[in-house]
Formats: sequence, C-alpha cells, structure tokens
Amino acid sequence: MGIKDDIESIKDDLIGESRFLEQYIKVEAYFKKHKLKVLLILGAVIVLIAGNLIMGGIESAKKTAANTAYLDYVKTGNDADMEKIKENNPALFTLLSLKKAVKEQNLEALKTLSQNENPIVAKIARYHQVILSADLKAMQSYAVEEKAFLKDFTALQLAFKLYEAGDHKAAQEALRAIPFESQLKKSAGQLEHYGLAR
Repeated sequence: MGIKDDIESIKDDLIGESRFLEQYIKVEAYFKKHKLKVLLILGAVIVLIAGNLIMGGIESAKKTAANTAYLDYVKTGNDADMEKIKENNPALFTLLSLKKAVKEQNLEALKTLSQNENPIVAKIARYHQVILSADLKAMQSYAVEEKAFLKDFTALQLAFKLYEAGDHKAAQEALRAIPFESQLKKSAGQLEHYGLAR
C-alpha cells in the first residue's frame, strides 16, 4: 500500500504543478496582450503616490514656515513676519489680522474683515466694528439683525450706553429685546434694575 500512496502523492503534486504552470502561462499571455495598459496603470499609481508625497512635504514646509513666522511675530511684532504668515497660512493671517484690528480698534480693518470669505471671521469683525464705533444707531440696527453674532450681548451693551446717555426708555426697550432663554437675561434684569435706580 505504501507504493500506491506514494504514486498518488506524486500524481497530486504533478497535477498541482501543472495547474500552476497553466495559470502562469495565462497570466503571461494576458500581460503580453495588455502590457501597455498594465504599465500605464502602474505608472499612474506611482505618479499619484509620488505627487501625494511631494504635496505633503510642501504643506508640511508651509506649516513649519508659518509657525516659525508666527512665533517670531509674537516675540517681535514685525510686519515682515506677518507677510510670511500671509504667504504660508492665509487662515492664520486672517485671524491675526482680526486680533490686531480689534486690539488697535482699527475700524477700517474691521470693515474689510467683515467682508471676509470665512463667515465666522466676518461675523466677529462686524460685531467688533459695531461695538467699537459706539454709534448707537448702528448698535440698535445690529442688535435686531436676525443672524447677528452676539446680538444679545450687543443689546446689553447698547442698553448700557443708552443708560449712560440718560435715555432710560430706549435702554429698557433694548433690554426687553433680549429673549428670556438667553443667558444674558439675568444680567439684563440687573442692568435694568440698577440702571433705573440711579
């Protein structure tokens, strides 16, 4: 029985090798037939991978340059560093410009930033522009805008300015415009109470 088993084993090995050779011949024939397509696809994959690696390296270099320029700007306040930030990270430049405009109370810069493509920056710039202008009419119109940023806080500040100006009735109207569910309603009630007690 041992010889019979050995013959069967050898037969199975030969069948396996035969199938392997058949598959190899089929793959080789397919490759010869579609050689150009296969090489083009392979080349495209290599170019994509290389392109992604290069773009990643460029982005990393830009971030590093922007971060270095930011750290230098924080230390020195040099405008040349702001230009480097503008080149390498426009979003960071916009935020720094907003911070600088608010700190310096630069209404023209805030007006420009209120037109920014980033809606959050535009809303914050518009809010600060209205508040820093101290124009009561502008504050009143802003406080009633539907999508105004911090409109309840603007109404509270408006009421405070109106109290200071002696217009208690208009101040009360501004405070009543703050919705009951607002977190500033308690502060509005206190301002109304203590503002009238003067």
